[in-house]
Amino acid sequence: MDDNGIKNIEDWCKIKPYVKEICSFNKNMDKKAINQVYKEIKEYNSNVKTEKGLWAIFGGRKGEKYKCLQVGSSYNINKELKDILDLMRLKPKKISVDTTFTEKAFSYEIGRDKNSEKYRAIYKKHDNFIFLCINADTFSKERGEYDSVNFSEVKFAFLTKALLWNPAPSTSSRGKKNKEKEIYNKIKNKEITIDW
Repeated sequence: MDDNGIKNIEDWCKIKPYVKEICSFNKNMDKKAINQVYKEIKEYNSNVKTEKGLWAIFGGRKGEKYKCLQVGSSYNINKELKDILDLMRLKPKKISVDTTFTEKAFSYEIGRDKNSEKYRAIYKKHDNFIFLCINADTFSKERGEYDSVNFSEVKFAFLTKALLWNPAPSTSSRGKKNKEKEIYNKIKNKEITIDW
């Protein structure tokens, strides 16, 4: 796999042992197909809310290679991917707000925040999408002392050159410290060697 994405079966075979498809769809789907995608996301279960899960979004244009667009992790993959699909399809609109004494006292626009814009942009630029779950434990053999999900997220994003990915800031959640930035710098500086 190179910067140009998954171009052949050999590239797909590199990631296949580590991933499971959650759902796939195209942006020209009708309401019934949209509902089916939401159902597939909802029914996908990777120890929802008990263990942090790892996901990736691939997108492709007609006749072109699929590229990794984003990699992320969450304690609730179902909710996060549903929210991303909502953002992809969200059309910005202005909302007027009435108050007790004033009609149309102020207005604001929904769908113009950073996340809405970034996911809508990839939705506009690609025709087909695949949401995948990544098995962090089997994908993170070189992780050393690092958390398997943090390490696998960075490794997968690095190897696929995920279009939208950035390392998360160093934070703690449920007793685990996020070290994505540290891991990324070690991989980038070749202090940690990674491969498929």
